[in-house]
Amino acid sequence: MQISRLIPLIALVTAVTVGVPPVMAQDLAAGKSAAEAGDFAKALENWQPLAEQGHTAAQYNLGMMHARGDGVEKDLTKAAEWFRRAAEQGHVESQARLGAMSVRGIGVEEDPEAAIKWLKLAAEQHHTESQFDLGVMYANGNGVPRNHGTAYFWFTIAGLQDFRPAREAQMRIRRLMPGAQIGQVEQRVRDWLEQNTDMRFERQGESSPLQFE
Repeated sequence: MQISRLIPLIALVTAVTVGVPPVMAQDLAAGKSAAEAGDFAKALENWQPLAEQGHTAAQYNLGMMHARGDGVEKDLTKAAEWFRRAAEQGHVESQARLGAMSVRGIGVEEDPEAAIKWLKLAAEQHHTESQFDLGVMYANGNGVPRNHGTAYFWFTIAGLQDFRPAREAQMRIRRLMPGAQIGQVEQRVRDWLEQNTDMRFERQGESSPLQFE
């Protein structure tokens, strides 16, 4: 069974300024306002120093700019590098983007094993699309041995957040599994939910609007 989906390069994110020094937070917000007004030169002026200092949201935003060619020459290699710098510090959206890019060889070498690494990190932080894409990787045996049980697990977790493609994939792969295995995976899902009580259960569509942090 082949399940495929190209997840959007940039997803909806929320600005995170808790614990960020006031000046940094102001520069981050000023860059966002400039970008939303179409003044990408001003946005770059605000975000570049923050990104160089290791601010993950600024690094992610620079990745977005290079990925889309907003105010800079479109350069997916540079985009991937900024995503990587943020991802290595635990930035979930960057982990998700880098994982997706690694699957398809966009801006980086095609590397299914690296994709699994980044998608799993994002999935474990409750990133719904990464949960689904991780399920796809296991369903297809891409970067990992094919494992219907693990695919079913991640499709179920994403489906519980009303992610429609995951629910469809869940039902398709369920038909390939014996009843005993389904029961074991569903118990694993219950255990995971007990340990992840902060997971958001809200309706999500197939993609999200483009937005800076």
